Amino acid sequence: MERFSDFIIEKRNILLVIIVSITVLFGYQASQMEVKTIFPDLLPQGHEYIDVHNEVRNVFGGANQVLVMVQVKKPAKGGKYEDIFNPDTLGKIKFINDELRKFHAVDRYKIESIAHRKVRTMKMTSMGYVSEPLMWPDLPESPEALEKLRLNVYSSGRTYPGLVSMDSKNALITVDFFEEHIDYATCFKEFRELRRMMEDENHVIAIAGEPMHLGYIDYYVGDIIKILLYTIAAMMVVFFIYFRSKRGMLLPIVAALVSAVWGLGFLSLLGYNLDPLVLVFPFLIAAMAASHSTQVLKRYKEEAAKTGDNKLACKKVIQSLFVPGFAGIITDASGIIIIAVTPIAILQKITLSCSFWAFATVVIAMILVPIMLSYMPLKPEKPGRSLLDKVLTGAGNWINRSGKYVITVASIVLFIWGCTYLNKITIGNAVPGSEVLWPFHRYNVDSFRITFSMPYLNPLYIILDTGKSQGAAKAKATKEVLNFARYMKQTPNNKVVFVQTLQGRIPGIHAGMRGRDPRWRFLPVDDSQTEFLFRSALQMGGPGAFDKYVDLGDRQINMVLFCRDKTADTIKQVIGRVKHYIANESTIEGTDMKYKLAGGAVGVQAGINETLTQYQLITLGLALLVVFIFCTFIFRSFVAGIIILMPLLLSNVLAFTFMVLNNPPLPLTTATLPVSSVGIGLGVDYGIYLVSRIIEEYRRNGKDLSEAVIISMGTTGKAIIYIATTLICGIVFWFLSKMMFQALMGLLLAIILTLNMLGALLVIPSFVLLFKPKFILAKR
Repeated sequence: MERFSDFIIEKRNILLVIIVSITVLFGYQASQMEVKTIFPDLLPQGHEYIDVHNEVRNVFGGANQVLVMVQVKKPAKGGKYEDIFNPDTLGKIKFINDELRKFHAVDRYKIESIAHRKVRTMKMTSMGYVSEPLMWPDLPESPEALEKLRLNVYSSGRTYPGLVSMDSKNALITVDFFEEHIDYATCFKEFRELRRMMEDENHVIAIAGEPMHLGYIDYYVGDIIKILLYTIAAMMVVFFIYFRSKRGMLLPIVAALVSAVWGLGFLSLLGYNLDPLVLVFPFLIAAMAASHSTQVLKRYKEEAAKTGDNKLACKKVIQSLFVPGFAGIITDASGIIIIAVTPIAILQKITLSCSFWAFATVVIAMILVPIMLSYMPLKPEKPGRSLLDKVLTGAGNWINRSGKYVITVASIVLFIWGCTYLNKITIGNAVPGSEVLWPFHRYNVDSFRITFSMPYLNPLYIILDTGKSQGAAKAKATKEVLNFARYMKQTPNNKVVFVQTLQGRIPGIHAGMRGRDPRWRFLPVDDSQTEFLFRSALQMGGPGAFDKYVDLGDRQINMVLFCRDKTADTIKQVIGRVKHYIANESTIEGTDMKYKLAGGAVGVQAGINETLTQYQLITLGLALLVVFIFCTFIFRSFVAGIIILMPLLLSNVLAFTFMVLNNPPLPLTTATLPVSSVGIGLGVDYGIYLVSRIIEEYRRNGKDLSEAVIISMGTTGKAIIYIATTLICGIVFWFLSKMMFQALMGLLLAIILTLNMLGALLVIPSFVLLFKPKFILAKR
């Protein structure tokens, strides 16, 4: 290490040029990077449900559906219309219907409203069924025409309450987009402009759906970046208060920014985009560089006071901190890369690039920062007895006496208490609407408007593959579909609001052929009649009218379950009921028919939830195992691995407990999954630095174990407090975010940082003093 430190400082000019050149290269690459959402990257490709979604998304529709609801304001709230049956409201419905055809990446065959040509009214005459468009191409204007439209809407189960609400104050327009072509920012701008044109003092235009949701997130990228800049400014102020110098204020921030340039440049070099949902994650990796740089600065002040020589002080810093710093960084990177075992592309991309980012911190914090310090004038400062010094010394003395017993018992009690909540953590959405946005955000308000008036926002597609062409027309398939629909409508707690199928129209057509006598509203006894009625139902609509329910070869049948919401509890209950029906109630055994789960917005979310459920404990367990292995290897002791691992395990258990007890609960999602691994990384750094300093004081400086612990708490422990409190003060600004997700993430991170800090300063010294491990006491 002496030769290595001599090389770094003596060759600093060459090394600085190399580092600056690499930074410029990565800076150019970072400037080319796109910040956008790619929907397939959010999905666990290879999961059964996602495979079905990919298979049917361009046939029956995918998860990129948007619902536009035209709502008339009640006269009591300033509106002048009683219902939608007036020329003004109907004109808006038709305008929106026609405008959607011009939107980017729209699937025109998936547009549906009372103004679309494929939505028709059916009548039985002496010549048979007569089918004509409900409100196309012309709008009704006379009172007679409006009344006729009203009666036609009310007489059709497809339009009432399918496209017009029960109180006739809301009309729905649905549209789907091609997943491989959609650009969420463009889509969001188009819908916002459409709402601006159509909304007035008499009408509310509610718009909801995944493209609009992701569009809002993309729209707030500028707001997120602004808050991160506030965070950096706050951190600079706190660093200046702690170090009382410009170098102490600027160098950790410079290290973090250089780290960000390297990481984002590498991300762009791989051809990856940066998703707005995981913007917080790169910030945390950059914070690691600031964390290690703070340790370097704190040690530099000590060595400068001892040696009185700037270059020698920098060499001493490298000699003392490079090994524990390198060990901590490698452990960080290994823990982060573990997340890549989760088969979700966005996590694999961000963790692979952030692992390189973490490795780069070795160069930035352990080499670049000492090099920059070596160019600066020497300003040795005698360490004074500040209030923080007195507090840390007092804490060290207390731990040496009775504190170690109190802390150990408290840690055990808290760990056992926290474990009781681990099985209660919510995986997926915890509340209806979007958890990324605040409850009273316009998107959530629109979602609630649509859900409570016309609950079409959360479709679940269950596919029945009949095994052969024209199999959907067979009576056996029709009976199975109707049995399934009837069973799912009985889902407890009204989790399934209603079920839509093409076969569901057959009993009504059967009754219509007999003068609309409701006593004939059932399937014919004769299978050939059932098959004839299926063909009649299929051919009554216009072109593409029933493409959502049967594919072109009449082989696959789509049964659409409209769920009350997409919360984890609803999804678990509905999917469980579907699987129970297939296993115990279905009549397809012995036939070529089989069920395929699952598509639609709810099916996709179910796939994500099941993947996170399967991998959350795996990733956490592997991350902790990697930490244990590396710490055991670094200190050549299993006991060292256990001592450093225990506070990390405790802080994660307590963090999960907070996620459960928070109101609303903070769920485990694709965006929150990496936080625990980053928290482990920051925590293990604290532990490695503190244990290394205890060993150094005991072995090299001849202190006894109690004194070594007190000195380490006053030096390395002080740096740990600097790091944790500085990050927490910066994170406070996250509560100003327009996205609730970022605010709650800030709260979760603040708790994790606090727990890691307390674990390093209290739990590790207590364990060291209590067990007196041989890896510290073996050599003197």
